[in-house]
Amino acid sequence: MDRLYRTTVEPVLLRERQQCGEEAEVADLASVLHRAPKLDFHCHLNGSVSASLLAHLERLLIHDGAPVNGADGDSGRAGDAEAGHILFFDSQEKRRQNVLTVTPADSADRAAVAAAATPTERMHYCFTVFDAIYKVMTNLAFTRLAVQDMLFTSAEENIIVMEIRTSMRDGLRRTFRRDAADEEVTKQMYVDTVIETVEHILSGGLVDLATGELLTASASAQVLAWGAASVTQRGAAEDEAGEQAAAAPWWQLYERVYGSLLQPPCESSCVQERRRYFLEHIFRNLTERMHVRLLLSVNRGATAAAAWEAARLTTKTQQRQAMEFHSWCTAHMRERNGEEARRGTANNDSSSPGSPTSATPSSSSPSSCLHRRLRKTCWVTGMDLSGNCYKGKYAELEPALAAARRGEAEEQDSSGIRVTPSITIHAGEKQDPQELHEMVLFAPERWGHLVFTDPANLSAILAAQQGIELCLTSNMLTGGHSHVVDHHLGDLLQLWESMPESRRRRGSDTEGRSAFPCYAATEAVRLAHRQARAMRRCGNLTAVTDPSGAADADSSDAASTFVLPNISFHTDDRGVFGTTLSKELLLASQHPAIRQLCNRLTANAAGATSGDAAAETPSTAALAHFFWLFERLSLAQLFELPLPVQLLAAALYEHYSCASESVAAHKGGALEVLQGAETGDWRDWPSFVRVCNSVAASPVEATATLSATPLPSRLSRWEWAWLTKCFDRYYD
Repeated sequence: MDRLYRTTVEPVLLRERQQCGEEAEVADLASVLHRAPKLDFHCHLNGSVSASLLAHLERLLIHDGAPVNGADGDSGRAGDAEAGHILFFDSQEKRRQNVLTVTPADSADRAAVAAAATPTERMHYCFTVFDAIYKVMTNLAFTRLAVQDMLFTSAEENIIVMEIRTSMRDGLRRTFRRDAADEEVTKQMYVDTVIETVEHILSGGLVDLATGELLTASASAQVLAWGAASVTQRGAAEDEAGEQAAAAPWWQLYERVYGSLLQPPCESSCVQERRRYFLEHIFRNLTERMHVRLLLSVNRGATAAAAWEAARLTTKTQQRQAMEFHSWCTAHMRERNGEEARRGTANNDSSSPGSPTSATPSSSSPSSCLHRRLRKTCWVTGMDLSGNCYKGKYAELEPALAAARRGEAEEQDSSGIRVTPSITIHAGEKQDPQELHEMVLFAPERWGHLVFTDPANLSAILAAQQGIELCLTSNMLTGGHSHVVDHHLGDLLQLWESMPESRRRRGSDTEGRSAFPCYAATEAVRLAHRQARAMRRCGNLTAVTDPSGAADADSSDAASTFVLPNISFHTDDRGVFGTTLSKELLLASQHPAIRQLCNRLTANAAGATSGDAAAETPSTAALAHFFWLFERLSLAQLFELPLPVQLLAAALYEHYSCASESVAAHKGGALEVLQGAETGDWRDWPSFVRVCNSVAASPVEATATLSATPLPSRLSRWEWAWLTKCFDRYYD
């Protein structure tokens, strides 16, 4: 771990480090955090749209003569509210009044306005911004542009894994154009639009900034080629004739929308440099590195019927994606077997004994093809309960969430495959211990925010190692705080320190081999809970297996190792709050509790930190190391792929070592189940359905002869190992 960081990560993160005073140190940390690979699991689609794109969407509406109508945020219908807020985001006056998005580059007057604003005033303005967003986001064309916007900004700040959350609104239209047929779209069409757009962009496509339509592969290639030519041929005319002349308007709109937002990390840049930055950094991250998953949201103010509709839609979409992946795998295997047969014939004719063969997979190898297919699919992996915490009753919505997690939201037929999405819940956004206790009994896989809690409920959440998603800027607004020091993170960590689960008895082999005992102990605990979570999703209440176990409350530091609580940092509504994940991590670095965690996590086996061990405030180098380790640990929180997808992927993956254990062990176990547990061929869909449903229904019995660890647990660990390898190779 230490060697990996020192040889591949640190040179990149600290390349431009300057040691010339406190201000430079802070600025350097911001740069380091921006360049580090990161994970954002809590980002709502509409709330994450940048203000510059929203201003562009307003101009499109006005240019076409369409009124800016939309929802008020309560009904969820796109056509219920009256027209209003024209040029809300394109207004200089509105931008000047926005107390949520002040940056260091802003004028002193704006900074003074923001400093004077109370948390209540900021919250009120927040609702005003949300209202304006819903009045603009009224059609699928703008949804595509919003998805592209979110992916562009995420790739720019090196987010490698993200989960997009979105609720399914009624009353949307296909296009913003007034002369088009006024056809409303279904919720399934909306979800499919989000998925299709993500996959289109990760595969190298673009969305037309003028129409919101997907550009074809050839049109996208022309736009990219024209941009590359304009970088290398600085005299290229914007209005040149020829085959690629239509590409110029896309770049003109890109410059207008993103010219001041997506800039290379230098103080000043010209148009050509910004285009180069997009092509060589943003576009490369999108097409080679980023993983995107989707959570379907249930609004707190929705009816029970709407919650059930969302649960069924989640299940149906997961089932469809599993079927499509099965079809792809069977075709992939058929093509691969044909190639091997042809290669075998050729080798018999031309090879001689002892001829060397390459064991390294090429970019067109089966494992590389599988990797690309897994990475570029926008998998639906779970559901989210969110919205106004003062609306609706949680107890009325829980049955739909519970049924979805059990795989029972949709009535099964003979061809239906069982899928079990994970659940995350926004909780603790108001003082309500009884409701929070009901949620604790439900035990979601992850929690959002937890601003207002009580010791009993919070202790139960922490002890269960359920992931806690902290969004500092958003939480400070909810909690009424003006400074990060007042964030409830401090209370959370203080409670965790008093719990026996915060210490792990020394003696683990993995921990003993690690240069960083705290990291090794935390990773082992999180993986144990992740694997147990996979079993619970299959209906098996497997206890968490932890060989070392929690230390006694009075254990000395020498006899135990500190374990980090299962927390992570995210953005929530980055467009509304004018934040980024890099800014959220920088904000976290200012909290005293994080500085303590930094010293613990980066302490080596001898007890020395990677910075100045005697310093109260960690150095930039220590904080950079801490946040890289912290983000890597957060991978265990990511919601799993559906079990049928894991089973196929693990069975077919080859020549791609993803874990310290031999990947062949995982692959062999999965293949043995596919080939031996059913008399029919797994390539036949009904046979595959029976195999998967058998494993999910009786995970221990179905795999007892293969390993002491049930197959669902091993598949969950396999997926984590694959993603961890992607994280570690981010700078390759």
